Amino acid sequence: MNDLILCLTGVAGSVLTYFVGYQLKQGAVRASAILSLIVAVFFHLFPTLIDPFLTTQIPLIFIGASFIGMVSHKTNVSVFQLVLAGFIYSVSFTWHKGDVFSGYGRCTRHHRWHCFTY
Repeated sequence: MNDLILCLTGVAGSVLTYFVGYQLKQGAVRASAILSLIVAVFFHLFPTLIDPFLTTQIPLIFIGASFIGMVSHKTNVSVFQLVLAGFIYSVSFTWHKGDVFSGYGRCTRHHRWHCFTY
């Protein structure tokens, strides 16, 4: 059930950002910032409203999905594409619970040249 809520959050983040940015003429950056701030502040002020896991994950997924909604309106993006992209982002974000991305982003002795602070 939590994964479904997180996927719907990603879809809402991408579609709402696009709608506020271009239909309400707020611009992509302002739309993303306003919506992300509203979601983050809401879950910061009401942390016990829902499951603690969702309280911490919903703002993260919404903020990430809002970057999808910042796509340029000149690309002729459809609502279906925004929904699909938000869904794919949410699914890939929830995969981090397992070992799908284990080893990425960490510094190893064999790849020191990738690390700026070792």
